Amino acid sequence: MQQTEPGMATLKRRDTLRCRQEFMIVRKRCRRYVGERVVLQIADAPDCRLKVGIIVGRRYHKSAVVRNRAKRLFRESFRFIKNRMESPKWIVILPRKRMLNSNLHDVQPEIVRLLMKAGAIS
Repeated sequence: MQQTEPGMATLKRRDTLRCRQEFMIVRKRCRRYVGERVVLQIADAPDCRLKVGIIVGRRYHKSAVVRNRAKRLFRESFRFIKNRMESPKWIVILPRKRMLNSNLHDVQPEIVRLLMKAGAIS
């Protein structure tokens, strides 16, 4: 992983859950952590790599623009948190309706709080 500054990381394609089978593994083995704006599903990584998957379905909002904004917020939040992870996990992030009017400064601390609750970061 290339780093430009401490705490800064990139989120590459290999760091994301891509196929249905990977998402199903997380769903079967996961522990769920529910926040005000976000739901995290966390499972131990079978391949010893930290990976994240983002699911923002049409049920969240009909507009693709709004759904894509939620995905961007999640990716940016996770990009900053990635270097603080202690052990390899597979994480699926889902939005809740209350996230509609949120910004990065609302979402990122909540994800950190849920990851701390899960014991994934200190």
